[in-house]
Amino acid sequence: EVTCVGEPDLTIKKYVWDPVAQDWDDAQNPTGPTYPVGAEISYKVDVCNTGDVLLTDVQVYDPALDIVPPVSIGSLPASNPFDPLVSCETLLAGNAGFEKLDSTIPCSEARQFPNIAYADGYADGFDVLTREDPANVICAPPELRGVKEGPTEAKRGDDITYTVIAYNDNTTVTLA
Repeated sequence: EVTCVGEPDLTIKKYVWDPVAQDWDDAQNPTGPTYPVGAEISYKVDVCNTGDVLLTDVQVYDPALDIVPPVSIGSLPASNPFDPLVSCETLLAGNAGFEKLDSTIPCSEARQFPNIAYADGYADGFDVLTREDPANVICAPPELRGVKEGPTEAKRGDDITYTVIAYNDNTTVTLA
């Protein structure tokens, strides 16, 4: 007699909104997208059952997004009993076996924000599955720089007119 045992798996992906690319960024690099201090940073967390058995008591927690204590998702059905290597992205495209959480937090101080989301799930007869995924951003201070243009030569007593051009790379500034 042969007993077939499934293969449980759980995938979590944390994304940050990239305001320059206007798209969700996996932000695996420590730098990630850059936000000005004071801006709101949008995140989304996708949790997928990428195995071929039912996962129960699936929970997500993320200290950076104040998802503590964990949020219970409940059960996630098997993604595809014939393909245990199916990706989370494939599941999301087919809208099966996943849960999505969205959150926004302020970019409160100038620094790098590495943060990690976690997911746990259980399958009968197996140890708990724990997965994690980071999403990194940089909160940058306003950067104001300027260029002064004017004549390179003048005689004593001449009026000199300069043009000053101010550039702000990270935030909106009103000059008076």
